[in-house]
Amino acid sequence: MRTPFTLLSATIVAISAICFERGIAQSYCKTDHFDTTNVFKRDELRDTTVVYGHNKDWRGRQDTLHLKIYYPDNKKDVFSARPLIVMIHGGGFVDGSIKSTNRKQILFAKKGFVVASVEYRLGWRQDCVPGNDTSMAYAIYRAVQDINAAIRYLVNKAAAYKIDTKRIFLHGESAGGIASLTSAFVNKKDFNMEYPGTSSKLGGLNNATNSLTDNFSIKAVISRSGAVFDTSYIDAKKIIPVLLIHGTDDKVVPFVSGNAYSCSYYPKLQGSSAIQQRFAHLDACYELDYQPGGGHGTVYEDQDSFVNARESHFYKRVLCKDCHQIIYKDETLTQDKTVLNNLITQLLPQQQNIFAPEFKANVFPNPSSKEFKLSLQSHSNDQMEIIVTDIYGRILYNTKGSGDQIYTFGKNFVAGIYFMRIIKGTELKTIKLVKQ
Repeated sequence: MRTPFTLLSATIVAISAICFERGIAQSYCKTDHFDTTNVFKRDELRDTTVVYGHNKDWRGRQDTLHLKIYYPDNKKDVFSARPLIVMIHGGGFVDGSIKSTNRKQILFAKKGFVVASVEYRLGWRQDCVPGNDTSMAYAIYRAVQDINAAIRYLVNKAAAYKIDTKRIFLHGESAGGIASLTSAFVNKKDFNMEYPGTSSKLGGLNNATNSLTDNFSIKAVISRSGAVFDTSYIDAKKIIPVLLIHGTDDKVVPFVSGNAYSCSYYPKLQGSSAIQQRFAHLDACYELDYQPGGGHGTVYEDQDSFVNARESHFYKRVLCKDCHQIIYKDETLTQDKTVLNNLITQLLPQQQNIFAPEFKANVFPNPSSKEFKLSLQSHSNDQMEIIVTDIYGRILYNTKGSGDQIYTFGKNFVAGIYFMRIIKGTELKTIKLVKQ
């Protein structure tokens, strides 16, 4: 039973915690640490390589997995705890190593961060043939298992490296960008909805690779040429700031949406512009730096100073709780959404507008064990096209109509995942459907 005294005590504790958090945020802001300034020299940094876990790779062989950690000398740093950047290397989930991130690790360790690079399990079937729709997805799942295990290890060893466990950032490029975004926004239930039976086959997302049980949360994500399976997994309860860097002519990880490596048998992905749309819809903090014509391996390759500055400012804004919505085209700040919107129109004539359409659509019930009902509301009587496909892109339902109507469909659909696209002129809305 709560007494007035216990309620008062709880209130005092809560207020004290808030004030403490604000005090930490201010201390991170009122310093030249954690931004573009190098506050430590190279010889003032320490580095170590440690084993954080073991697990079986895609062929069933046991992997020993390492972390490479860079951090300012504890004796030379005025901060008793420092924000942690966890870097995830690229390589298409078949290649790459923690060595590839050394340069960037040193860059941010000089600014005061603890920076750890994760070695994760690699390998999947790289043959674009029918039936190969889960191998890459499983590789992503294994990578996220390992990332989570690595962060548990770092939280467990926080005292040794002076890590602020409430300020953990993920930073990934290419495959690392996909894995980072997936780790931040996709849970085991979501993954099993996308690829049923994944956790039964591979185990849980948060209890694999090592036996540590330390809890953690991610403060923000930087993704370079990354994507997620479906932006609908990003909801208000999971929202954290993101910095998205992408080239518009990326044939490996789509800038808007499409299949990985442009192969229809590989996972469908929604890239940086689709993620930006989702964040704009949720009125959340994001930055999108996009390069027209930039490819997967070429985006900003000759502009490291620009990217490093954008990443540094992003980290600092998050630490200072300074929320923004920013879109950069090359190095020119563009506040007007028209430029990006026109670009998407050129890229995907059938899926033009990445911004919220001017009509409302609601499917109920969803998930459903029987049939679905679609309610459409629109300010005009313009005709809309409604298309429902399965995960292989086969059209199962296609009709045309106008707003303020109810459509019933899906009674004969088998259990699984489906995608509805509602097209009205240049506007598009995509809804994932689950038949139980």
